Amino acid sequence: MSSFEQLQKQAATLGLSGTDALHYITSQQAYEWDERASVRQEQREEAERQAQREEAERQAQREEAERQEQREEVERQERLELA
Repeated sequence: MSSFEQLQKQAATLGLSGTDALHYITSQQAYEWDERASVRQEQREEAERQAQREEAERQAQREEAERQEQREEVERQERLELA
């Protein structure tokens, strides 16, 4: 993020002064704010996608555990029937 002083120097380097410099500075600040907001939004979306992936993985593990339990129960029943 550019500080106000840095933006003032940039404006001066560009030959801007007065209201033109102020307009340049406020425009740059707004641009930088929008960029940071965009980055934050992308980070939130990525965190949400990660949470969804993790939940899907947990669900898959639960389902696999249930299938394993069912297989073991079938095997127990078969052993009981053979005994």
